[in-house]
Amino acid sequence: VPTYIQSRLHDAITVFGRFLRQAGCQIGTGEIMSAIEASSKINLSNREDFRHALKTCFITNHKMIPLFDQLFNLYWRNPDK
Repeated sequence: VPTYIQSRLHDAITVFGRFLRQAGCQIGTGEIMSAIEASSKINLSNREDFRHALKTCFITNHKMIPLFDQLFNLYWRNPDK
C-alpha cells in the first residue's frame, strides 16, 4: 500500500475511533493504535476482514456490537452505492 494511502487510512481510523468514543464506546489511544496496527496485517480489499479487525480492537463490551456495526456502516460507507 502506498505511504500516502496508508497515512490517510490511519487518519480515517483515528477519526472513526473518536466517532465511536463520542457515541459512548470506551475508546482510547491504545485501541486506536491497535486498530491501525491491525489494518496493516489484513487484506484491506476485504471489507469484512477490515470490519472484524476494527471490531476486535475497538469493542470490549458485546453490548456495543450493534452500535459498532451501525457506525461502521455509516462511517465506512461506499459513496458509489
